[in-house]
Amino acid sequence: MHTLFNQVAIIPTYLHQFDKMSENLGQTDPSAITMLFSSLANVLVGLENWEISLQHQTDRPCYWPRITDSESKEGIPQTQYTALWFPNVTMANVFTHIWSFRIICMTELEKLAQLFPWLILGGMSLTNQFHLRHVQDRTLALSNQICSSMEYLMQDEMKLFGPASTFSPLKTVYHKFKTDESQQMNIIARCKAIVNRLVDKGLQSAPIIVFGE
Repeated sequence: MHTLFNQVAIIPTYLHQFDKMSENLGQTDPSAITMLFSSLANVLVGLENWEISLQHQTDRPCYWPRITDSESKEGIPQTQYTALWFPNVTMANVFTHIWSFRIICMTELEKLAQLFPWLILGGMSLTNQFHLRHVQDRTLALSNQICSSMEYLMQDEMKLFGPASTFSPLKTVYHKFKTDESQQMNIIARCKAIVNRLVDKGLQSAPIIVFGE
């Protein structure tokens, strides 16, 4: 996790720069906009490459699908669904946070391109053009992977360490799709159901941290 956080430590600075540009649309140097776009794209590529390298460093899967029974509050099995399982909690945290930061980068790249459409018309590299394609589909797929990982982290044997580490990825997923809730009801409903379970486990601050409410 330490290596991951070193790699993404610059992201809050980029987000602050973007906020400043948004407030001063007519006064921002185009070269600064292009540089910010390229910098975010470079972080995204680095995260994607690091994820691939992690999967190649071991001869066993870093995560795998597992069929799990969901239960009602009375403990009666309701439906079966596919969760993602990990060899250990560290691996679960690394991947859920990688996916979270990838969502953040892709979302900000899309916002930049929408706010400054001339970025697309300029000499954008093929790599950067690729990252603007199907952002909604790609971020939704990553969000579903994050939600599917929560079952592993919320196991009773994780005590509070595992459930507490769900907050940041869940917050990213929720706020990514909250503005488009009418079109993304399923993923929002998954987030709310997970937060309800966190509250049941004694993490009363979960709705405030995840939803900001």
